[in-house]
Amino acid sequence: MSIQHQPVPLEAAEQQYLELFPDAFPENAATPLATAAHYRWKFRSASLAAPAAEFGAYEDGQMVGYYAALPYPYSLGGRTLLAAMVCDVMTHSRMRGKGVFTALGRYATDSMAQAGRQLATGFVVRPPVLPGHLKVGWKVAALLPVYLKLLDPSTLLGEHGLRWLGAAARPLLAAYQFGCRAARALPRGKAAISVEDLSPGEFFSLPGYPEFFARWAGQYPNHLLKSEAFLRWRLGAPAADYRILTLRRGGDLAAVAITRRTPLKGLDVAAVLDLMIPRHDLDLVAAVHDALAGQARRSGAGGVAMMTTRADAARWQLLRHGYWKIPYQFKFILKWLAREPEPACLWDPAAWHLMWVDSDNL
Repeated sequence: MSIQHQPVPLEAAEQQYLELFPDAFPENAATPLATAAHYRWKFRSASLAAPAAEFGAYEDGQMVGYYAALPYPYSLGGRTLLAAMVCDVMTHSRMRGKGVFTALGRYATDSMAQAGRQLATGFVVRPPVLPGHLKVGWKVAALLPVYLKLLDPSTLLGEHGLRWLGAAARPLLAAYQFGCRAARALPRGKAAISVEDLSPGEFFSLPGYPEFFARWAGQYPNHLLKSEAFLRWRLGAPAADYRILTLRRGGDLAAVAITRRTPLKGLDVAAVLDLMIPRHDLDLVAAVHDALAGQARRSGAGGVAMMTTRADAARWQLLRHGYWKIPYQFKFILKWLAREPEPACLWDPAAWHLMWVDSDNL
């Protein structure tokens, strides 16, 4: 077997990607993820901070492996850098178990290091993928559990033909959620709190986001630089409907949550892609969770789900507010590509703010 590695030719990238995608991800073959529109938004948008990196493994001229990275801007211990967020790693089904993924991963990350990228990030949810990353120098930096607040058990039980049990389970769930609400602290002060459910376009037409982001970012040594330009691109995926919940205290922006309705392990949920609450406004966590649950109910979703660090789960009091940690978790992996020493904060999970918005997931 003779495999050649090279950057994917620009003129052939879209066609080769769309040919390999349904073989690598048959479960997504009939979804918007497998379309040319999605590929162009993801890898060819002029809004990207830098060109996306795409690498291929070729056998007799046919692409049998693909490895891509998107340029995500981060503040890492106070310094700004463009991380290579690795995604859409694919190996043709007939080539699996032959070392194609491992060899391509080594070639791709070495190439990105030579091109000046300092850090590669990844979010692994499929266990078979992890060993290939670890073999070429990646390390697991943090475990990212998924937390679920179940609102309507019938939406979950219906997946297994047990929807009738929802009528019995619903009062028990309501009593549990009522007990969670009774244990919450109230917001400080007397300033009026207002909640808005906005489209991304509506959100960015309002003032105050840059100042809010600056207040929020100070509590995390490592965080994604979510400028308006970045979020407009990230929330611009074709056939995806994102909503932005805002809480204002006395007119000032105090909390922002980005959501998208999506299926998750058989349950139709409102997934929280991002949640930002500045340190000074953490007394509003109860109001934030109420707003998220209200939005989910209005949309018909059966629950609210979020992937986050254990530190943020504690900061936002997820367990107290009716969320459960479910047996579904991501691994946040890193590979330091620069020649200079790694920053001390790189491997501290509590130093990071990490949610689905940091990945290409959802």
